[in-house]
Amino acid sequence: MKYLHHAQRPSFILPCQCQRWENTILDEMESWVPRLTFHTYGRLWYSEIAEGDLALYHRCAAESNARVSHLSGFKEAMLQGGRELLPRPLSSGTPNLISRRELRGEPWVDTAIHMLGHAARCSGVLHCDLEGLSPYPNLLLDCREVLAYSSVLSITLPASGGGLHIGASTRTGRRNVRPVDLGYEVGTFTIFDSFLLHRIEPFECSRERPWRMTGVMHFLYHPERDVWEYWA
Repeated sequence: MKYLHHAQRPSFILPCQCQRWENTILDEMESWVPRLTFHTYGRLWYSEIAEGDLALYHRCAAESNARVSHLSGFKEAMLQGGRELLPRPLSSGTPNLISRRELRGEPWVDTAIHMLGHAARCSGVLHCDLEGLSPYPNLLLDCREVLAYSSVLSITLPASGGGLHIGASTRTGRRNVRPVDLGYEVGTFTIFDSFLLHRIEPFECSRERPWRMTGVMHFLYHPERDVWEYWA
C-alpha cells in the first residue's frame, strides 16, 4: 500500500451547510469549553490532556456527543470524509469505521469542534497528534507500521491565513517527508498522518470573521479486524 501523507477534498461540504453549523455553535456559546488559547464545542481528548483532567473528559463524553448532535449531519460528514480519503490497507472497498466508545466499551467523544480566534492575530504551535494512541502504548513504542490519521473539516475561516503547515515526521523511516502548506476553503475536508508535526498557520481575525472553526476526528487502523477506530 502506498504511503498517504495527506489528502484534501475541497468543497466537501457546501458553505450554506457550514453556515448553519456555525450559527448553531454561536447560538450555544454558553456551552463552549475554554481551553488554554482556544475553545471547543464538545470535548477533545488532546485538550483535556493539556488541562490534566482526563476523568472529566470521560465523565462528559456522553454530554459532548449529545451536544454535537445539535449540528445536523456533522458527524456523518466527518465519517464520510474518512470513508472517502482514508487508506484501504486490505481491500479496495469502503473503509470500515467504528467509534472508540463502541470498540472499547468506554465513554469517548466521537467528534467535536476546535475554535481559535477572537483576537487580532493568532497562530498555532508545532505538534503531532499522538495523544489518542495512549490507550495503546505498544503502538507508541513501535510505530513503524501504525496507521493513524487526523482529520479536520473547515467550518468557518478567519479574515486571512489560518491554513495548515505540515512539517517533519516523528515516525522512524518517514523523516524525509517534505513540508507542505495546505490552504482551506469553507467546507474543505483534510486528513494527514497523525505522526507528522504540524501547526495552524498565522492568521488574522476581524469583527466580521472572528473565529477559525474546524471539526476534528482522529482515526486509528486495527489490521487484525480491518477496521478504523475513530474518536475526538
